[in-house]
Amino acid sequence: MPKPPKNSTFRELLRDPNKKYDETSHALAKLLRDMLANSGIGPGEWDKLIERYYKKMYTNRKGEIDLIKVNQEKSNLTRALAKDKVPWYRLDTAIQILGSASYTISIEREDARGVKFTSKLKIKNRYVIMPEMNEEEDDGIDVLTSDNQKGDDTDED
Repeated sequence: MPKPPKNSTFRELLRDPNKKYDETSHALAKLLRDMLANSGIGPGEWDKLIERYYKKMYTNRKGEIDLIKVNQEKSNLTRALAKDKVPWYRLDTAIQILGSASYTISIEREDARGVKFTSKLKIKNRYVIMPEMNEEEDDGIDVLTSDNQKGDDTDED
């Protein structure tokens, strides 16, 4: 019997229109799957995004790409994202791969007395891989960096 292709579970997840949202109860896995579904990301587009992201991460100043490291990172991430529980750092990486320059985490909670609390945190990503343009406009991979890893907690809307 032939072995299934590597990361076939994640590819199956990406093929599903709802990204198998109901097949996990883990909050961060649900959040990731919801973002992927809302973005309309399929296996082909994900492959391009993750490839660009890790090639940029592992290209030295001479322009040489460490393909072994790229392939290891891609494999490790897709395997982790296919699981029913997704750790925070893997979710953050997926958000970066989707091209988010920043994002806001907002938690609204209510205590036993009925008092409501809201906390917000804006996170600016370390690496932003710009969306792919048509070939005439694309002169390579653009990366924006931020020294402010934690972001700030102001709402800049």
